[in-house]
Amino acid sequence: GVPGDDVKSACCDTCLCTRSQPPTCRCVDVRESCHSACDKCVCAYSNPPQCQCYDTHKFCYKACHNSR
Repeated sequence: GVPGDDVKSACCDTCLCTRSQPPTCRCVDVRESCHSACDKCVCAYSNPPQCQCYDTHKFCYKACHNSR
């Protein structure tokens, strides 16, 4: 299936998945903000901010560097 519209802007360059079935995947990109589809966003109080999304999914988002 195709995720909702807010996920279209979501992307991930470094995605780690477990070897379980189904896999549990998490994006470990560190960026200035989390993507729009992220629920659990944790940011370090630095300048610029360093944010990571702690959501887990059964899939990985598309790579960010393809969507510029």
